[in-house]
Amino acid sequence: IIDTFADLRVQKKEKEDDMLNSCFICSIDRAEFDRHAFGFHHHVMFEHNTWNYVYLLAHLHSKPRTEMTGVEDYLRERVASSDLSF
Repeated sequence: IIDTFADLRVQKKEKEDDMLNSCFICSIDRAEFDRHAFGFHHHVMFEHNTWNYVYLLAHLHSKPRTEMTGVEDYLRERVASSDLSF
């Protein structure tokens, strides 16, 4: 039981480190961004803000298909086929 809790703690720490040190969207490490002018924080807050992607997926889900633009329709098709490489 003790080993199980220790393993769970290690897994939790690894996940937290990953969230703090790499971009969720593009998986580029913090160190790479911190070498440039704007840094990691700017990247994850303004260039790859995770919530913007959540809002996009919600928008695609709620908008009637007949009212979608070409780009929205393309993204909806990609999401429907589990292709999130866009």
